Amino acid sequence: MRPLLAVVLVAVLASTAGCASSIQRWVVQTRISQGQQSLRSGNLPDAAREYQLALRLAPSDKTANEGLAQVQTELAQKYFEESQLAEALDALELASKADPESVRVQELKQKIEQASIQKQIVATNFPTYAQSGAQITQSYRALDLLNKRIQKELHTFRYDYDTAHLDSAIRDSYALIAEANRGTNRLLAYRQVVESGLPESSSGTVAPAAGGSLLPLP
Repeated sequence: MRPLLAVVLVAVLASTAGCASSIQRWVVQTRISQGQQSLRSGNLPDAAREYQLALRLAPSDKTANEGLAQVQTELAQKYFEESQLAEALDALELASKADPESVRVQELKQKIEQASIQKQIVATNFPTYAQSGAQITQSYRALDLLNKRIQKELHTFRYDYDTAHLDSAIRDSYALIAEANRGTNRLLAYRQVVESGLPESSSGTVAPAAGGSLLPLP
């Protein structure tokens, strides 16, 4: 009787273990599926969380590791484009652990590390580069507004045939050309100072960069 009971217990334990294993595989696959869905919809934080939960149960799962690496790489690219270089490198560190053989991860890491070095050089040469760059960008947005005004005047002339609209378009066109030329001079000066730093005058003070002023913009 006792041997029979032992056999039954062994069978029950084996069945329970198999059931637990099946449930675990189902949970892992569900997490991976949800991670893939979040990735497709562009929800990178949720996708990362789902893949990480899957990897807690199955650390060596190839699909989950590759998925996490892809998510972290896309996060790194996003941070990179927002000039958050430290956050980008942190994301790539996780991507590299998930998929050490990824060529894309290595290439992006090298690119960001090079950008970090360049950023330090630029910041040393011209500490207010970010503010100046933002002002130049704003000046080019003003050019876009002028361009739209010209197009609007031309469109209006097409149905009311009032040449006053052409007069306005011509004035705006001259203003557009003048602003574009000033913008080019600012860009030339901006490139000079971020590459070489602000030049010093004979008195030892920092002299304005040649080719047009940067701050403030006229």
